[in-house]
Amino acid sequence: MAALGSPLRTWRGLLRELRYLNAATGRPYRDTAAYRYLVKAFRAHRVTSEKLCRAQHELHFQAATYLCLLRSIREHVALHQEFHGKELPCKFTNDLHPLNPMDHSLSC
Repeated sequence: MAALGSPLRTWRGLLRELRYLNAATGRPYRDTAAYRYLVKAFRAHRVTSEKLCRAQHELHFQAATYLCLLRSIREHVALHQEFHGKELPCKFTNDLHPLNPMDHSLSC
């Protein structure tokens, strides 16, 4: 299993992804239910100097998993917008999948 890193880094990553998600609406990310839930969960699972809480590690793992999901969705949408619906030049597609490898006389 890969190391999770620090909880603060995960927290900052989650806030960054919330800002990306709310950039389209123009609404501040702090006004969302997701932000309020994350703040409440992170505050409830803080570790004090006296004890090490297993629930805090579980929360960190779930937060890191959610961060990975949000990043993946954002990157997927960006790739989809960049490449969806674009037609490749005919010469390029003929080079990729020639109808007859010996006959290069076909052209568009």
